[in-house]
Amino acid sequence: MWQELQAQADDVAMRNNAWAQLTGLNPELVLIGDTDGDGMRELAGDFGVLGLWLWNSDIWTCLTWANPEAFVFADTDGEGRAELIGDFGSIGLWVWNGGDWKQLTGSNPGTIAAADVDGDGDKDVVADFASGLWFYSNYVWTCIGPIQSQSLAGGDIDADGRDEIVADFGAAGVWFYDSPNWTCITNLDPEEGPDQGGGHDTADRPRGIEQEIGLARVLRQPVHERGVVAGDGLVVERRAAHIRIPPPGFGKPPKR
Repeated sequence: MWQELQAQADDVAMRNNAWAQLTGLNPELVLIGDTDGDGMRELAGDFGVLGLWLWNSDIWTCLTWANPEAFVFADTDGEGRAELIGDFGSIGLWVWNGGDWKQLTGSNPGTIAAADVDGDGDKDVVADFASGLWFYSNYVWTCIGPIQSQSLAGGDIDADGRDEIVADFGAAGVWFYDSPNWTCITNLDPEEGPDQGGGHDTADRPRGIEQEIGLARVLRQPVHERGVVAGDGLVVERRAAHIRIPPPGFGKPPKR
């Protein structure tokens, strides 16, 4: 596989107004990020059962033979280079820092994104688990909403120098999280659109709609649940229960 990819690396990318083929294989997903801090971004490609590969300086390198369900690039440690965060399904969520793989949790997220939620200058990993929305920063998982989203995105949408999280909650609409508050952008379902869903824009939202969908009441309750590494796992303390997420730890590249 390595020889096949490398042999075709010089044979598709735009270079100096010309196309160059990077590989004849069909990746399921490609993203770019500067993983080595040299000011130029590398290309990561998910080749399904053939694994996750990185293209840098005309060479393909296999990062893992496992097939990610999703991955994102983000500088999670503030060192000026991007790490690769991969969702590997049943074996959990992992981060690659240029050499080693580290498991953030053994739980399987539905969606992942990256955003500087706490304003400390580096990106945090945002993930949607069965127990709700969480972000990972400084070795700690924090719950920011006890519900699941259909998709996530992160970015500074109000120019305050700190990223917000934008979440699609389906029929309950689109909301953004600006710590520590959730705000509804629209209660339209993005999949249905304004001409199909019959929803109302936030400016026209009828009184009581937030209580009817039940989402605002849930989201606007203060949620400051934190996890700490404690022996057998990541213990997340809640008012009346404990949730255990498999412990983070260092390891070899994930394998199926």
